[in-house]
Amino acid sequence: MCQNIISFLLRTNDEINMELMFYFLKRLFSFSFKCQCEVSSWLIYSNDDRKFNIKLYVGFIKHNLIRLQELDQYFSQKIRDDRYLNFIVALLNQLNMPYEFINTIEAVSKLNEEKYESRIYNMLKEVSNITFYNHKELSGSNLFDEYVKIMKYSFSPEKYLGTFFNVLNEKVKEPRPFIVKCFIISWDHFVRFYKIPSGFKNLKINCLTHVAQRVQFKSWHGGGARAFLQLVGS
Repeated sequence: MCQNIISFLLRTNDEINMELMFYFLKRLFSFSFKCQCEVSSWLIYSNDDRKFNIKLYVGFIKHNLIRLQELDQYFSQKIRDDRYLNFIVALLNQLNMPYEFINTIEAVSKLNEEKYESRIYNMLKEVSNITFYNHKELSGSNLFDEYVKIMKYSFSPEKYLGTFFNVLNEKVKEPRPFIVKCFIISWDHFVRFYKIPSGFKNLKINCLTHVAQRVQFKSWHGGGARAFLQLVGS
């Protein structure tokens, strides 16, 4: 049954039919874990040229039918294969989901440093544009995540940091709960990704110390870094 559905998805371009097939596939996966594993393994690991289908991947990702972390890991390992590279660049341009493909984007960035290609540069530039923030729309609840995006994805983060920290100190009236929330976010990120063999798991923890040093702890003596140490020790 799964093979028939996949074959149909590869042949059709009709969005309604595709949505219907993905619904059936999701139902099948709920009854058969073996079926889900076989289809996912084919989509991620097989050498079948038929799988290089943008709409197929978009559908699987949209309907949460594939583990993005596993896909990201595999893509990052295959980036030097031109067949995969062409497909990955096209897929990432289509998805606009840079945060789900951290390892792949890191691998693409390293490849671009070794050998410049306009298509790769344009894709990375698009990633930077996606993650660039509009400081007028920021609130205290998402400022920390925006700082992480700037440091991780912007080509020239120093261009934005001055404005960012002005906004940060303007909007964060109570530093203590803000830093506590940043710490919780950082720790949650580390726990989620600590098994990934890269520095990604430490990304938010590293950013936390930088933010803490720049927040104006007006009600505490000693400023950002000292105040942060007081908070951690309390």
